[in-house]
Amino acid sequence: MDYFSQGKQQLDKSDISQAECTFAEGLHKGDIRCAYGLLAVNAIRGTDCSQALAQLKAVWPDLLEMAQTHDADANFIIGRCYETGSAVDADISLAMKYYTLAAGKGHLDAMYNLGCIYIRLGESGSSIAKDYFESAANQGHHHAQLALGHYYEEQGNTERSQFWYNKAHA
Repeated sequence: MDYFSQGKQQLDKSDISQAECTFAEGLHKGDIRCAYGLLAVNAIRGTDCSQALAQLKAVWPDLLEMAQTHDADANFIIGRCYETGSAVDADISLAMKYYTLAAGKGHLDAMYNLGCIYIRLGESGSSIAKDYFESAANQGHHHAQLALGHYYEEQGNTERSQFWYNKAHA
């Protein structure tokens, strides 16, 4: 397993200190995606992100090149940076472009984030959001399952809502 994926799994298990070590080692050994992982660790801790942002900016051209080779994680990271304005100016259109590329490669977090963006677009995006949430939720993405529970609750479909809430808490 690569450093970025290993660090992400550690973050998912709330093992922040171990994730930080994994991301730092990965960045040191050339896994440039780990620069984003270090930024995430600092953001989760609520600590100064300036060094991590500088590292991410330093590898940005290489990250863009990596995205051109259709690396799903690189596309996700670039999309996340454009969505949040981390290391680059915020640009929701570019965020959606890169998330869509990552989602097309099966990246569950990209599917979930696209769903969230479409929800923010309002009624016109809600069915698209549901489709992205379902794609991720059917593959076990916890937050997408919760989002579907909420979506169906808002639609008044108690049975589907309960189904997804139960799946999320299983």
